[in-house]
Amino acid sequence: KRDDVQMEAKQLYETYANWCFRNGEHQLKNRTFYRILETQGFKRERGNRNKYYIKGVTLVDQNNTDKQSKLLEKEGNSENVTKSNKFKIS
Repeated sequence: KRDDVQMEAKQLYETYANWCFRNGEHQLKNRTFYRILETQGFKRERGNRNKYYIKGVTLVDQNNTDKQSKLLEKEGNSENVTKSNKFKIS
């Protein structure tokens, strides 16, 4: 969790939904998605123009995610990683 970043909640959910579609994963309803984020310590707060933001969240660069996956495969840890673990936020 990073205190210096935030992301519009709607944009984060849409990115998540697109990721689920592209990867054949079951998409959570938006309320469930936000509840899970809250259990992880990420709060949804109202910002400007009645938009909601998730504080402490940003998307990870796809190149970093690919590098992480390759590193896990090299180390023999890939059996511990599922598709649903690859949607990364920080």
